[in-house]
Amino acid sequence: MNKMYKMYKMYKALATASIIALAAIPIPASAQNVPPPTKHDGQGFNVNQVKAIPATVGKITNIVNDDSGKTITVTGRGLVLTDQSEIILSITKDTKIIDARGKRVSLQSIIDENKVS
Repeated sequence: MNKMYKMYKMYKALATASIIALAAIPIPASAQNVPPPTKHDGQGFNVNQVKAIPATVGKITNIVNDDSGKTITVTGRGLVLTDQSEIILSITKDTKIIDARGKRVSLQSIIDENKVS
């Protein structure tokens, strides 16, 4: 009987842990569905404002510097499903290059590291 009681306690603990785990799953998942802030457009409608910035993370696979200007090809993966896995960037004097922390970096430092993130 003692052996049966230990098995019962083990299954009870396993069932309790499973129920707690299943109950906790929707909490982090629901945090992903936060609607964007709304903005009044003057006509009585609320318009959701979503700022989508495409991003590609990868390595520089080609650098061209000719009469038409500078271009950099980045091959890797997009951050979301709609982003490109390969992108050709045209670099001008007004192009702002930032790192993953939002700080400006020079084009030469990106080329030297041969990495884009």
